[in-house]
Amino acid sequence: MRPAMIEDKYPIQNSANPARIIEGEAVIITPDDSQLHTLNEVGTFVWERADGAHTVAQIVDELCRCFEVERERAERDVSEFIARCQERNLMLLQDAAGPAQG
Repeated sequence: MRPAMIEDKYPIQNSANPARIIEGEAVIITPDDSQLHTLNEVGTFVWERADGAHTVAQIVDELCRCFEVERERAERDVSEFIARCQERNLMLLQDAAGPAQG
């Protein structure tokens, strides 16, 4: 089942989780469960842009340009990735641009 596109939302990294980019891959620790999460190249691309200033649609646009991927696939992949990040408490979605709200 394809997740709904959340194109007008602003993803933002959960600041409670320490994160670093190491050799081109994002590495994130979730202290609540002591898990280490390592993202691939595309995941890291999305992660770096999850700053509360870019909408999901803007991230998809940039992903299509940089990776020469079809928009439909990029939308699906980014939506699924963000949903997984939300489930793991790595990322939050906001209705407006800016720093983490609430």
